[in-house]
This record gives sequence, structure tokens and C-alpha cells, in this order.
Amino acid sequence: MEKSDIIMTATDRSINEEGINSNLMTTVHYHTAVHISTNNVSVKENTEYISIKSKSPKRHNLLIPNDLRTKYLLNNPYLCRDVSDLSAFILIHSTPNNFEKRALVRRTMANNTYYKQYGTTRALFLLGRIKSEVEQPLINKEFQQFQDILQGDFLDSYRNLTNKGIMGYRWISENCMNAKMFIKVDEDIAFDMRIFMKDLYPQLSKKRRYLLCNHQVTSPIMRDKTLRWYVTDQEAEILDLQGMKYYPIYCSGFAVIMSSDVIFEVLKAAHFTPFIWIDDVYLYGLLWRNVLQVTRYYLKPNFSLYEDEVRNCFELLGPNCDMFISAELRTEVIQKMWELMHFAHLNRNTTLKLSTT
Repeated sequence: MEKSDIIMTATDRSINEEGINSNLMTTVHYHTAVHISTNNVSVKENTEYISIKSKSPKRHNLLIPNDLRTKYLLNNPYLCRDVSDLSAFILIHSTPNNFEKRALVRRTMANNTYYKQYGTTRALFLLGRIKSEVEQPLINKEFQQFQDILQGDFLDSYRNLTNKGIMGYRWISENCMNAKMFIKVDEDIAFDMRIFMKDLYPQLSKKRRYLLCNHQVTSPIMRDKTLRWYVTDQEAEILDLQGMKYYPIYCSGFAVIMSSDVIFEVLKAAHFTPFIWIDDVYLYGLLWRNVLQVTRYYLKPNFSLYEDEVRNCFELLGPNCDMFISAELRTEVIQKMWELMHFAHLNRNTTLKLSTT
């Protein structure tokens, strides 16, 4: 393929694979249209996964993420490959119609000109398939202009965020293993990449097999059918969570930073770790149970989910406020929060330190 041949294609969604593992599984299918109950209101949402039929009647079918096998609809495989010394690669989970938020990310945290003296970064927005005949041409145009969008052939929905994350793991394993680290973020955060690259990147670049995030240690497993994150008895059994009150440790997904040397192991785990649509639990928890000897670092002193808490920190401590991530922001305040952190930290005279607690 010529370098200019950026992929924009549809894909055949019929899959029927025989003999993937003759001891366990036979046929692969796609399933959609899962009903959930939220606040006693029935809601129909789509979840797509692959069900691999067990030959044993005593065993449940193995469910694995859809995007381990689907093709890409929009893809620029050269986004990483053309960078000889890539310090960090940023993966942003994005909703297709959030054109403004993607523009904000490009102007702020993904704008390498603000911190180029500390390293080179690239960024990629992850999207799923949409039904809108109006918005898809706009996304195609955006892709042609920036070439920083990866669109997978699964319906873009809240319950398909696990597929979006697996698509990211898969793509970087194919196209971006020259990056030293990967930073996964949501699109509704302000992230001061300059202070991160200046202070924390040099510390992390000397380390191997790490995971830096907000670790959830005692997150309860929801068994109340009226709650959005309800887990059924069958799901609990398949995931080996029976009798447990809390999920195994996992990361909050708004910002997750990982070394590149664990990616193949994480992706490999997705081929045999039973699927659950709760993306943070699966992508940054259950899969990582199969990745050994990982050092966990904590973001706890460096972020907040509350705008006022971030503002108060900078009002009180000025440039010595340790926060460089403000998450779950309204669109209209993302740039303001980024500017607050970025310009205050320009005058910082102390160094951020990694935290293991």
C-alpha cells in the first residue's frame, strides 16, 4: 500500500470461524440489542461482542470483545510509524459527533508545540460506527484533514466502550510499538501535558512494566437491577466474581498511562478473558490480572473530578499545585481549565514525583 493510501472502507460483518480452538469453541457470532434498566426505566442499548460456542454443555460460551476481529473503517497506519523517536502516544475515546471536543484536545493536550522540548507525542481519536448519514461525511472530512481518527466497525455506544478500548490496544500493537508509553484519556478532560512531560515522563521513561492511573481498590459490584452498571448472575459466574462484593483492582478510565512493554500481554489476555461491557473494569482491571510483575503508580494527588477543587488548589498553592488533570468537564470549560493549569505550572520550581500509594 502506498503511503498516501489512507484506509477508508466498509467491512463485511458476517463472521463464521470454525476450529479456533477445537477443545473449547466452534462458531463465532455477533450479538446486539441488550436491554438494561436504569432507575426503573427500560432502556435499549447495543452491546456487540463475539460469542464462541462451547462444545461442553456444562460450560458457558466464551464472550470476547468484538473488535478483536473487525476491520477499521477509517485508519491512518502511518501516524506513529513516521516518528523515529516517539515519547508518548495519546489515545482519546471520542464520541463521533463531538467535533468541538476533538478540536479542543488538538489545541491543548495534544498540541506538541507546547512541550516539544521534553519529547514528541502523537494523538489518535477512537470512534465507532454511526448511523447518521449527515455526520459520517463530516467525520470523513475531519479525518482527511487531520488523519488522527481511527473508526471501528462496531456501533458507537456507551455499552461498546470496551470494544473501543480493545481497538486501541489492537491498533497500537500493529502500528505504534515505537512509542515509549501510551496515554489513554477521555475527551472531557483538561490535561497539562507540558508538566507531565517535563516532570513525570523522565521518571517513567527509566522504568518498565508500569501502570499509572487512579486505581479503584474497593469499587462495589452492582447487583441491583435498577442500576446502570448492574451485573447479572450469569455475568458474575462467567467473570469468576461470584460471592465478591468488590471488583478486582482497576483504573478509572479518564486517564491511564502505561508502558509499551505490556501491550502485547494485555491484548493477548483479551482473547481469553470473558467480556464485560463495563469498560474500565475490563480494559484496566480484568485484563491486567493476566499481566504479571506490573508496578502500579497512583494519580491520586494529580487530578480531580471537580472543577472547584482544581481552582481552589491553584488559588491556594499557585504553581505548586500538583494537579495536572481535571476530568469530567463541560465542553465550555475545558480550555479554561487547561490554561489555568498550563500557565500556572510555567512558574513551578518544584518537581512532580511518582506516587506508589
